[in-house]
Amino acid sequence: MYNILQLLQRIGFLCLFVFFQEVRLSTLLKAERDNVSSRVSQSCQKDDSNNAPINEQEIGRIAQTLGQAYDQNGIQGVLNACDQEMSAISTTANIPYLVRDIHKNFSSSNQRRTITGIINGMMGWGCRCSTTIDQSTLEDTLFCWKLLDAVDNSHLSCWKPDIVTLSLAYTGVADSHPPEASAILARAKQLRRGDSEKEEKENITLNMPDAKNKELSSEHGFHILYDHADFFILNKPSGVSLPEIERVLRHHDIPLSDLNPDGSRGLVHRLDVGTSGCLILAKTNAMHAQLISQFFLRQVEKSYLALVACDNPKHGSSNKLPSSGIIDLSIDGRPSISYYEKMQTDDATSSSSLRPPKATILRIRTQQGRKHQVRIHCSKGLQRPILLDPLYGGQRIMYAINSNAMKQARAKRQFCLHADELSIPKWGVHVTAPMPLWWEQIIQDVEKIQ
Repeated sequence: MYNILQLLQRIGFLCLFVFFQEVRLSTLLKAERDNVSSRVSQSCQKDDSNNAPINEQEIGRIAQTLGQAYDQNGIQGVLNACDQEMSAISTTANIPYLVRDIHKNFSSSNQRRTITGIINGMMGWGCRCSTTIDQSTLEDTLFCWKLLDAVDNSHLSCWKPDIVTLSLAYTGVADSHPPEASAILARAKQLRRGDSEKEEKENITLNMPDAKNKELSSEHGFHILYDHADFFILNKPSGVSLPEIERVLRHHDIPLSDLNPDGSRGLVHRLDVGTSGCLILAKTNAMHAQLISQFFLRQVEKSYLALVACDNPKHGSSNKLPSSGIIDLSIDGRPSISYYEKMQTDDATSSSSLRPPKATILRIRTQQGRKHQVRIHCSKGLQRPILLDPLYGGQRIMYAINSNAMKQARAKRQFCLHADELSIPKWGVHVTAPMPLWWEQIIQDVEKIQ
């Protein structure tokens, strides 16, 4: 009985201790929030004799303008607004004040995305200016570094720099200020979840020997479309996940950047499991950051081939689809625009009769690159789902088909979306991935539907 009383007493003391710790932490967090503006203001008082005095009212207006630009047109809206407000934003003494007002205007938890968009948009603008002929528009080549410093000093309670922020900051100073760039890259690596204390060596940059390319192709169906010392472009097979790709590549001792956690090493963009085609992977962390910046600034051009249901009242929309057009359909409340053109016409005939085909191939280019953008725009924007797409209606017209090709595609989680072209004009890179051969049998099977 005595032991039980002792145990209860200890539990009571432990509960009281936890309670007082929570009260103390809550008090500290409240004090931190209350003093955010004053700490930012203090950081803004650093001497900068090369800059003009700050117009507080004008800074507040610019912060509001950036927020409205993001709400209306996403990152591109912020980039355009930065161009319009160039003289004020490029003055580095204004940066801490802008960050302060951005935090003040968009500090609620449901506006975290807006803060991310504005800060990353400003960072992207500075990165673009410092790496192109527009660099003369920047008053200070350390613009990206000072913006990052202002964000750190502002102690934003609802937002922290992410891998995109740090990649843009790195790319913005890499050529002109190598020490600062190295510090940013080291910080980006620390973001990686599950980062161990063990320091890993930077990957050695090598081109892959032809023998290894042939081995990857014959054993796993991985075709290397383009190989550079610091990155490569792979023709990803449909039905293969990105973690599977990483495991195979690392098994064959192919170097991959490690800014991402295990399961996504080297990845700077994504393709869904069922999507095939061009996939870029970085070998080094420096190239990883530069490629993320290229994607963010829409300096990587991609196109997709999508096999969709055609103009048949039983199997899709009864309205005839124009030969080309624009799909303007927001995704998760964010602006999303795609452009399509038919690779086959409605007047084409099937091999078995003179009737119009039941499936057609579209080439689609996206302006933003939202998650599942092509799949959603085909299904909901054009009312023509991608064949075999399990999430957006692509299985409906396939229920009557029980061919071996169809069974294999379902078992492998394949659907008919293929990233066929990828270009990085700045570096003179352009690759194409041929349409998957298994699509031909799917097209023949669809044409047999009565």
